[in-house]
Amino acid sequence: MPKFNEEEILRRLKLLSQLKPTPEAAERATERARQTLTDKQKRRESSNARIWRAIIKSPITKLAAAAVIIMAIGLFLVHQGPSEPVETTKAAKVAKSPAEMMTAISLTIAYRRGGLEAVEQQCEKAIEMFGPRPKSISVRELLEDFNSENSERTKL
Repeated sequence: MPKFNEEEILRRLKLLSQLKPTPEAAERATERARQTLTDKQKRRESSNARIWRAIIKSPITKLAAAAVIIMAIGLFLVHQGPSEPVETTKAAKVAKSPAEMMTAISLTIAYRRGGLEAVEQQCEKAIEMFGPRPKSISVRELLEDFNSENSERTKL
């Protein structure tokens, strides 16, 4: 590469700056610049379209997309589940006797409505309804109490 002195470079730049293009030449240059920019934009769009076509054609990506959609819906449903006001006494109102209040179903309902506090409140209400426990009870009294509860249930 030959070396040019600075004076020669400046002289040539000065000559170039004095040149004025014709309107036709300026129009051709502008049109080529526009064409180049639109070609680049079209190539970008076509490459994006090719990528999406490849994704849509692949059965694995369809399956993955379906799984993502199902998981998103599931998470939405879990977090947006029914929001019921906590009413801890509802199970106690439904149950007629302390024994019914202490069944697994009744305790589960209480737990779902208000957690451990609701279960504790239900147990306390059952104790209040049942009254103080006698110091001793005979087997006969226990069987009579059990039979009276069963006969009430069969009448219903």
